[in-house]
Amino acid sequence: MISLRTAGLVDLPRIEELRALAFESNRSIYRPIASATQALPVARGTRVEVIATLVGVDVGVVGLYCDPSEPEVLCITGLGVVPSMRKRGVARKLIAFALQMARENCHTAVSLFTIRETGNVGLFEKMGFAVVTESEANWCRSETFDRLHEVTMRRSV
Repeated sequence: MISLRTAGLVDLPRIEELRALAFESNRSIYRPIASATQALPVARGTRVEVIATLVGVDVGVVGLYCDPSEPEVLCITGLGVVPSMRKRGVARKLIAFALQMARENCHTAVSLFTIRETGNVGLFEKMGFAVVTESEANWCRSETFDRLHEVTMRRSV
């Protein structure tokens, strides 16, 4: 059974570790460019981190925040599942939590972004998200692809 907990300050090192493990398998597809990511907009508003646990082991994480410029939308960031624990419903459970949190806090939609070349667009579409915008992702590079595309997706709650 997958359980979720809201992270506290003591969990910050574990969150970083989980994200590093979760995203490492994508690093041949895309890797942020340090100088370019410094120019990216920073998530504003209060951010909540949620950790997913399976059989007593931390296996996934997601960040949730509300950008004050778009208060009706709850934003998902840094969704990641440890590779050995994928295809067990962990990401789906974290997304379901985000949708429930959005409903409980009077948001009308949930938003996220992904890199098209990871193959995640189709997975999010199966969960009810639709593509809102797509643009070239100049803030990252790839060992596999000549160009990368950042996709913003949204789902109504």
